Amino acid sequence: MSIRSKAKACAKFLGMLLCFPFKKHQATYNIIIAMVTALTLVWAAMTYHLLDQRERATNELYEIKERIKNSESTTVSLSTEYTKGLDGGYYIYPTITIKNVGKEKVKLYLENDAMTIKKVRLKDDKIIAYESYNPNFYEKVSSNPEVKNIRFRVMEIPVDGERKIPYAARVNDTGVYYITFSARPYDEKPSDESDESKDKELVWFAAEYKDIR
Repeated sequence: MSIRSKAKACAKFLGMLLCFPFKKHQATYNIIIAMVTALTLVWAAMTYHLLDQRERATNELYEIKERIKNSESTTVSLSTEYTKGLDGGYYIYPTITIKNVGKEKVKLYLENDAMTIKKVRLKDDKIIAYESYNPNFYEKVSSNPEVKNIRFRVMEIPVDGERKIPYAARVNDTGVYYITFSARPYDEKPSDESDESKDKELVWFAAEYKDIR
């Protein structure tokens, strides 16, 4: 017997006990019947709400477990090269390699700051950044200055597949640069965009220091 059925049976039995002494007084009897009916409806609504919450929690737990499986079967590596330009600057080329060795395809969503290059200053074990760059991964690069480039937002990696994401940025000076890449799972369903929700999401991450000289 389900929780809802038990609740209805219990409410019905309680109503019979309360109504028995008042069967000869029809008005009082009707009032008690109405009260018991209202209590039964409230009880049923509360029970339904609890069952609905439990079902939602179960579904969310399943989705989290599946995402953990996918994240464990996906590797992200970062490799960076650089060259000195004829204009006196330096060109940094970070490349992200993503491999999916799991049993399901993986989709990554690339935020505006998925790739971050920061020039940093080190003192003992302390670090501070004072220049920051966020190069993008483009699907199409426009030859018209008035037409914006088209960014790549979602990267799909099939089972046993590999994808490379190239980035490029120009910096003015030599020094130590801290290069990071991060991406979160792409969810086709509408999601809660609150900061608390984002903090709970799984993130693929890779980082390295590069000494440009």
